[in-house]
Amino acid sequence: MKPGKILTGTVKPSSRGKPVCVNYSLGRGTSPQKGHHLVLRAFVGERPEGLVGCHNDGNPLNNRIENLRWDTIASNVADSVKHRTNVAPPKHFGEEHPNSRLTWDHVFEIRNSTYRPGFYTEWGRKLGVSHQTIRRIYLGLLWTTHPDWQEVAA
Repeated sequence: MKPGKILTGTVKPSSRGKPVCVNYSLGRGTSPQKGHHLVLRAFVGERPEGLVGCHNDGNPLNNRIENLRWDTIASNVADSVKHRTNVAPPKHFGEEHPNSRLTWDHVFEIRNSTYRPGFYTEWGRKLGVSHQTIRRIYLGLLWTTHPDWQEVAA
């Protein structure tokens, strides 16, 4: 990183706990940089290839040099598990998915219907989804995660 002029006198951390971002100028516009990267570059040196900036305590707002290190992505992921900062978003399946147009009742009705020419297109138009979606449901390739599927299908 070339020396530059920091454009903001104060840097406000993100309200969502994301890393601080600083804009600096190299004479031709600005370049946003993560605050912890700037601290590491200033006190440790340039980022070695393949490494990322890591927070030892898992707090992305704690950019003190004693809390930072260059390390591998795998190590950073292990840290996020250790500090419980990397929580996967909830998974939504079937009718619980916010974009779902179908219900399990639709799926059961499709699967229990007898196939005939135009079947996929007819159901697709009726339910507002593509005929490919209906085909995949009919063949059991979609909507396979019903918690009681074995009991319901029996």
